[in-house]
Amino acid sequence: MDNSSQHYNNFDDHEKSIREQSQQSNDIKLQIAQHAARLRLSEISDEEKIDSLFKLINLTMRFVEGEWNDIITTSGVIEALSTLILETSNPKIRTLCGAVIEVIQQRGCENGESSDWRTLLSPIVSLLFNSDEKISEIGKQSLLKSIDKNSETIYGLIQLNLFEEASELLEIAFQTSSQTSSSSSNYQYQILPQKILLNILEVVECVIQSNAEFSKKTKKLKKAVEKIILLNPPQPIQDLISSIFSILDEKEQEDEQKEEEENENQRELRIKQSMIQELSIKVIESEDNVRIAELKSREFEEKLRNAEQEKQREKI
Repeated sequence: MDNSSQHYNNFDDHEKSIREQSQQSNDIKLQIAQHAARLRLSEISDEEKIDSLFKLINLTMRFVEGEWNDIITTSGVIEALSTLILETSNPKIRTLCGAVIEVIQQRGCENGESSDWRTLLSPIVSLLFNSDEKISEIGKQSLLKSIDKNSETIYGLIQLNLFEEASELLEIAFQTSSQTSSSSSNYQYQILPQKILLNILEVVECVIQSNAEFSKKTKKLKKAVEKIILLNPPQPIQDLISSIFSILDEKEQEDEQKEEEENENQRELRIKQSMIQELSIKVIESEDNVRIAELKSREFEEKLRNAEQEKQREKI
């Protein structure tokens, strides 16, 4: 076979491959649309819906990146899933619907968009707050590793209202004796085991030790830990919340100092701008005075010339 024939064969193979990929892509889009339509049917059983949802998970992992927008806007899959979540009473179906939506959403990040850490970390945060100690421990370790490996995950946790959730949990777990008169101690420990509270506090401590900007998000947390410190909780919790309070207090002081410095810089800037404005006005006034003086000088010279000319005419 000569080089020319080999070239044409390679071209044909490449063209055939493109056609096959295009056909496969169209098939996947069609199947997604078909399963979306199937999920809308009221007469199909939960088992059939679950079967379609498992197949959708597989299909949504296989479509090419460039098809994401088309699948979202034309297949009807998101509309079908969101409707099914609201209508079904089957928890497995709700879970699978959420899983398909999450896979589709995350596939959109493959087009060069930044990772949606809020969505990615949400299930792990749920594990952290789980009432089972082993599950909570797994959630804690996973989040600590995530924070250590990628600092961007911190902002995902902040967006998930980690501080607010922890604050509310602490306030519920430790209630003052005025709220719980039946308690002989000065605090009442309830809702979650101590180990789970410690897991949550460890993650909170790790997040606030970062250099991320979150001062506006931690006011409620600081108030909660400040109040609980006075209740003399168990020593492990006391140690953690004391550390958290110390870090937050230090950051608050740093923020106040930065704010004072910024305010001082703004004052200095305003003073400099005022001085520049005054100097500009003086320069303009000086320039006006120079122009007036020049004008008067020209007028005087003109008068002298006129007077000289008048004398010359009188002599004649």
